Amino acid sequence: MFNYPMQKRTYESVLKMIADGAGETSTREFKERLNIASTEEKHEFLADVTAMANSMGGEIIYGVRETPDGYEVVGVDQQDFDELQLRIENIIRDHTEPRLNCTIETLKGIDTEPIIVIYVEKSHKGPHRILTGKHSPFYKRNSSGKHAMDTYEIR
Repeated sequence: MFNYPMQKRTYESVLKMIADGAGETSTREFKERLNIASTEEKHEFLADVTAMANSMGGEIIYGVRETPDGYEVVGVDQQDFDELQLRIENIIRDHTEPRLNCTIETLKGIDTEPIIVIYVEKSHKGPHRILTGKHSPFYKRNSSGKHAMDTYEIR
């Protein structure tokens, strides 16, 4: 399913990864919150997803906070995870071109808020762009994060 070496996560594997000092890479991004209410928040979310698809693919793990000493798992405060998953799928489907393949999972811990992991496949149909507003940029990701692609990178 995925084009880079990765196994699907469990809540415990995320805790262990954080405890072992793992950080963000070109194929892994941590986010404390999943904000997709406003147009700007949706654009930022879609920039993260399309950047992964236009690069090597990867995973975006929501519910992990950056601290001065690394990262900590805080979970995502959400009432209805099925509704959230459907909303995420609709946003990706309706606002990316060409459409992307993503898998969304909710990982539940004991006595803590769940973690959401979005697995983004490396796309062979790209580059993908965001269809919101007047400007529809193309993004890609490397070890320092995402950035808009220039004409040379798109070609």
